[in-house]
Amino acid sequence: MKYETIIFDLDGTLLDTLLDINDAINDTLKQMNLPYKSSEENARNFIGMGVHVLIDRVFDYYKINENLKDEFFKLYIVNYSKHVNIKTKPFDGVINTLTELKKEGFKLGVISNKPNNDVKRCLDDYFKDIFDFVIGQQEGVRTKPYPDIFYKMVEIYKFNKDKVLYVGDMDVDIKFAKNINVDVAIYSNGYGRIKISQNNEKIFNKYDELLSIVREKWKNN
Repeated sequence: MKYETIIFDLDGTLLDTLLDINDAINDTLKQMNLPYKSSEENARNFIGMGVHVLIDRVFDYYKINENLKDEFFKLYIVNYSKHVNIKTKPFDGVINTLTELKKEGFKLGVISNKPNNDVKRCLDDYFKDIFDFVIGQQEGVRTKPYPDIFYKMVEIYKFNKDKVLYVGDMDVDIKFAKNINVDVAIYSNGYGRIKISQNNEKIFNKYDELLSIVREKWKNN
């Protein structure tokens, strides 16, 4: 079946946000007088499941008192909003690929576990007017890998849920695609470091390879 819509993860797939996330973590640790400093490698292991899981992972890694979690969450949200798009940048080839897909008539979307307002800020700065469907973390809607956020997007935007390719970079994206029963392509230079196909997902190293994956599907249907 030919694709009509291509939906992307954000962090580690479209945008390299790692440095800004890490800076926000370190600002928060410093403001709370906690004697730790996160590295880029630490931050890479913290991200992928939304802000609440990120903070859970920070607390688990540094063995921080759970009673401080609410304060940390509030400060982190403020700090990340200050850091959004300071050091963030699109991965190589992303903008050209999105532009080409748009020209070829595909609808493009983003589903992210990042808070909804931060998702929109990132997209407005780097991809204004490219995406047709966008959704981030919302209160009361379970995030990836649960399918709920996808069905919320379908409810809002009314596109054909059976003609979708999902593009991500981590194991959580593979699980998510399986849960919503769509094909998945994985960017191997994102944060998940997935180099070998685990099931039926397509692995691509450069964004022009994603164009080939999409076109091959059209040719074979």
